[in-house]
Amino acid sequence: MMTGLIHNSSLFEIFTRTSLCLLYLFLIILFFRNRHKMSARGKGWSVLTIGLFTDWIGEVLDLVSVVSGSKNAFINTAKYVFFDAGAFLIVLGGIFWVRKLARTIDKLAFENVVDPLTRAYNRRFLAQHFEQLLPNRPGSNPSGQNSAIAIIDVDNFKSVNDRYGHVYGDSVLKKLVLALKANLRRDDYVIRYGGDEFVLICYNVGPDERQIILDRVNKALSSVALPRGERLTASVGLAFSPQDGTRFEDLVATADERMYSLKNYDRKNTAQQV
Repeated sequence: MMTGLIHNSSLFEIFTRTSLCLLYLFLIILFFRNRHKMSARGKGWSVLTIGLFTDWIGEVLDLVSVVSGSKNAFINTAKYVFFDAGAFLIVLGGIFWVRKLARTIDKLAFENVVDPLTRAYNRRFLAQHFEQLLPNRPGSNPSGQNSAIAIIDVDNFKSVNDRYGHVYGDSVLKKLVLALKANLRRDDYVIRYGGDEFVLICYNVGPDERQIILDRVNKALSSVALPRGERLTASVGLAFSPQDGTRFEDLVATADERMYSLKNYDRKNTAQQV
């Protein structure tokens, strides 16, 4: 009896429905096994899985009706209900997943320009964005006036690592970054240039305000206390745009040169600049 029904049905249609059922089943297994990897708490991926499973039930019902040649109204109604519900869930899950994917891409892009230890921006961020950021800040003119770059090199930081260990030294760097952010303005940038060296980008300040910048750096340094009561000090080199140039390389070179000119002087509790 069943053989006759199959012969009366389109073999191509049966093959197509069977293939779709197997494809849906494969995708359901794949999506289910990876649901926690592909979306926060598996929400988007799980909804997609449920949508695929619902569509799979519709395909199975459709295959049954094709193979049996049945015109059962209940089966026909049920399969379309499952198809519609599955399509809705797949679209909804796709929206959840795409939104999560976009957030993940943004997070990865952010992590790419952030120092993993201190959570300050890193050298890659400075190289990629300095030229765009400096001349185009609100309140600045196209030539980048009233902007400053400071290079900070913590004095004798190796002794902190040698005396208290690198784990403690890392915690000091974290505290220093937090202190710098707390003492600078909201629109200023703190960048870890490498090791115990940091770069600040300050907007809407000129050479007449260099002492204000140094005082803020000094206040941040003084707020980081070491176990034996020592205080951090640093050599600070400042360069101003456009007075010292407007190109990234020129400003960094000038600030770096001024910072290194201080390295042979004894600094106790104040940050200085030549």
